[in-house]
Amino acid sequence: MYSDNKISRRAFLKTGIAVGAGIYGLSYVNARKRMPDLKKLKEHRLRSGLVVAHGNVSDTLDEPAIIKEMVRRALNALGGMDKLISKGNRVIIKPNIAWNQKPEFAANTNPYVVAALVELCREAGASVVKVMDHTCSRNSRDTIFNY
Repeated sequence: MYSDNKISRRAFLKTGIAVGAGIYGLSYVNARKRMPDLKKLKEHRLRSGLVVAHGNVSDTLDEPAIIKEMVRRALNALGGMDKLISKGNRVIIKPNIAWNQKPEFAANTNPYVVAALVELCREAGASVVKVMDHTCSRNSRDTIFNY
C-alpha cells in the first residue's frame, strides 16, 4: 500500500512552489496576450506643461458649473479629454479623498472637480466611470459624508 520511495518535506515544498510558479507564469503569459501594450497606454498625446484655469466666482453660474468649466478649459489647453478617453472606455478616477476633512481645508480633492471629471469622461464616451480611493480615517463614512 505504501511505497518505500518517500519524498522529503523540503523536496515536496520545492516541487510545490515550482509547480505553483509555473501555473502562475502560464496564466500571466495568457493574460499578457489580452492586455494592451503598456507603452501605448502611456502615449496619450497630451501636451505637457502647466495649465492655469481661471474662474470667476461672481459669474451667474453656481460653483459646480464654474469648476466644471475650469476643468474643461484646463483639459482643452492640454489637448482635450478625447486624447485620453475613447468611446466605450472604462475609467477609474483616483482623487485624493482619503482624509476626514471638509473640502474648504484643501486636504482632499475638491468634490466638484471630481464630479466635473466624471461628467467630462462620460461626455467623451466612457461607458463606466468609477471614483476610487482608500480612506485614512477609521470610519470611512466620516470621510465620505464630509463632502
